[in-house]
Amino acid sequence: MLHLFYFRHPSFSPFKKKNISNVLQGIRDRNDLGHPICSHLRQGDWLAHYLTERLAKLPHNSNKLITEAIIQMSDILKIMYKPLSNIPRYLVPAYFEALTVTLTEFIKLEITLRFAPWIRSSSSLAKNLAVATTQFYGFIGNSRLPGRVIQFNKDSQNPEIEAMFCSLAAGLPHFAEGMWRSWGRDTFISLRGCLLLTGRYQDAANIILSYASLLRHGLIPNLIGDGYTVKPRYNCRDAVWYWLYSIVIYEQFISSTKECCLEGDDSSSILNYPVYRWFPDDDTVGWPDEYLTSSLSSQRIQPLHETMQEALQRHINGIEFIERNAGPTLDEHMKPEGFKVSYRLWHI
Repeated sequence: MLHLFYFRHPSFSPFKKKNISNVLQGIRDRNDLGHPICSHLRQGDWLAHYLTERLAKLPHNSNKLITEAIIQMSDILKIMYKPLSNIPRYLVPAYFEALTVTLTEFIKLEITLRFAPWIRSSSSLAKNLAVATTQFYGFIGNSRLPGRVIQFNKDSQNPEIEAMFCSLAAGLPHFAEGMWRSWGRDTFISLRGCLLLTGRYQDAANIILSYASLLRHGLIPNLIGDGYTVKPRYNCRDAVWYWLYSIVIYEQFISSTKECCLEGDDSSSILNYPVYRWFPDDDTVGWPDEYLTSSLSSQRIQPLHETMQEALQRHINGIEFIERNAGPTLDEHMKPEGFKVSYRLWHI
């Protein structure tokens, strides 16, 4: 979609959580030709240039994640918006709106055709909700997750692991990027609706395996961090249960659709897929420091079902710990008691 997260206009409030077609539709519904955006379009083609140029170059760390088709879309927009400079300026808002909204509708149609088949025959509400999920999952260059194991040999000390730059946002706009984007609880509450119901099974599997690699203290992280300098925090007791629930739901979807877990994987179940453990024990330096400074070891790789078993066993045994680096530098507003985490299963 043609988003306006970073476009600012002095006479109009920031475009939070909006794409340009929604803004234009509101103007059209009110027949508000005095709107600041209409005035902006009459004065020049800056908005058209912004929408075009933001797609003209791929981010440096988007290899294999964003295709060259994005640049082709930029070329299409250039051709589409070129006539705007040759028509009377008072007509530009109307033509710009017609071109942009039409293109957006075609994009939405293409998205629904690529999603799970049930969406195509659903109501407009269901289709719009499905399309909206594309705003929450995607490439964000300044927010990195541990990648899944691409290739490894048990006798090799260097398994191949690619960092992931595609993740689920905890919310818009404040939790859209950087260290605040990825949260364990929010991710797995929303994974079923955003990825499984829409048929994005490989994306869902990548998220499940990425978080599995960060299991520590028997917990899935609350806040993941940015994958560069901010480290994961393990101060959420229920994120691991939403993670386990998501695995169960994932297996149900895969068994009902008869689709393969992951690209290039011959296994019939994600439970057998390898996970690289960044924290094989609670005192390991782990992610992201070891990813930046250390070589990887195949000794840390285990199937997902063993990671799940460890999470359950740790809860049965019970554990109590104080968060790593507890104190004002970690959270200046938290009392000392807030850094203490304890949990166990009570036997009845």
